[in-house]
Amino acid sequence: MTWPTVGPPVVTPLAVLPTLLAIAAAITLKGMFEVLIGLSAFWLEDTMPAEWIFSKLLLTLGGTFLPLDLFPGWLRDLSRELPFASIAYAPARTFVAFDWASFGQLWLGQLVWIVLAWVIVSVVFGRATRRMVAHGG
Repeated sequence: MTWPTVGPPVVTPLAVLPTLLAIAAAITLKGMFEVLIGLSAFWLEDTMPAEWIFSKLLLTLGGTFLPLDLFPGWLRDLSRELPFASIAYAPARTFVAFDWASFGQLWLGQLVWIVLAWVIVSVVFGRATRRMVAHGG
């Protein structure tokens, strides 16, 4: 519906490489959360509720369902600080409205969330392996 009314997005060749970097970081971050959800199986009988909650947060606070620019100010600011927007909304926004300042902020935010997620996954993995009991046979 957008193309017939306002035309295609203006995409510059300069935006392609930063967008690919943002997409790679988004995939890495989403993978870290999926590993964390998978590790929750050591405590939960079924991980599907955790996966469902994550997907709904990604859908709403990540800007997939509704662009973050249409959110009320306080919710937009909160959503941009959480990792969900850097997984879904920000890489797409980088592609269609590229500028170096926004990309730098996105890239830094993605790296911070990746490092934080890696630390959390490492801690949870350590605790999960201590709970595991394996019998040979």
